[in-house]
Amino acid sequence: MASFFDRVLSPFRALFSPPALVVPDGLVERSELIPSDFQTRQEIFPIYPVSGWDATRIMQMLESHDIGNFQLSEMFYHALKKEGLIGSALEMLTEAATEFPFSLQCPKEAPDELHLFTDALAKDWQSVLSDELRAEVIERVAVFGFQVCRVQWVWNSGQQQPRLIPYTHSSLSYRQDLWCYQGMSERGIEYISNDGREWVVFSMGGTRPWLKGMIRRLAFAYFGIITGDDRWLNFNDKFAEPL
Repeated sequence: MASFFDRVLSPFRALFSPPALVVPDGLVERSELIPSDFQTRQEIFPIYPVSGWDATRIMQMLESHDIGNFQLSEMFYHALKKEGLIGSALEMLTEAATEFPFSLQCPKEAPDELHLFTDALAKDWQSVLSDELRAEVIERVAVFGFQVCRVQWVWNSGQQQPRLIPYTHSSLSYRQDLWCYQGMSERGIEYISNDGREWVVFSMGGTRPWLKGMIRRLAFAYFGIITGDDRWLNFNDKFAEPL
């Protein structure tokens, strides 16, 4: 039996109670939510992004690189050089490689005129391939496994001399159907063959030298650096020795 206070407060409860829920016609009843319906979403991934690269974009770059498309590889190469540890290691590699002695010679039994042309070309070799460009070629061969240079011919000291112009990998790709490199220039699409007349290709050898470059291994090292997952900063000497 309701108490006195319940009888007194019942008119006020009816006045202030929420209206009854009206279910529209044709509304489909949905099943009850279960724990698997809830998802945890992070604000940003990865936690420590650097230069806009994350795990998904790095994997896209690797997949494109493996099939011979180097546009993303070129962008990632500059991200590697921007990172302090990897960029310093690449700089040390090129500096050490450029210290090897170099000389231009011809056979002793060659005519005297050919010896004079060889000496003239040796004196002008910095115009053919300067130390700065040679360092860039060495670094790109180490990272990408190959480097393409266009040959431009000039006349100097009575002879035709080559000028090597390194091409960035952003304009290069490999045609699996034609078994040759493809480059973009002001002429449009050009097919590159290592004939020494228009192109010179520095390569680590094999049918797919880009698979031998360090970029595929440095991709995982770079991801470890930007996320801090592998404690690279604390154990850099151990990780850096094989790379």
